[in-house]
Amino acid sequence: MKPVLTILSIPFILVTLGLFLIVLNALLLRFTAWIADGVDLGFHVNGFWPAFWGSIIISVTTWILDAIVGVDD
Repeated sequence: MKPVLTILSIPFILVTLGLFLIVLNALLLRFTAWIADGVDLGFHVNGFWPAFWGSIIISVTTWILDAIVGVDD
């Protein structure tokens, strides 16, 4: 779902110099929490701002782990 949304939001990503990707990640994190709540998995995100900060933490962690592990696609 993320690749499709990323392609559809390319104009917003270009205008905001990539910062819209953080908003997109926050919305997807919120959507994941909504699905997890529906199947009772115990994963909760209480609003947009916690999802926003969570997406920043996930992005930075992914960036650091990718730099350490260095897996080529």
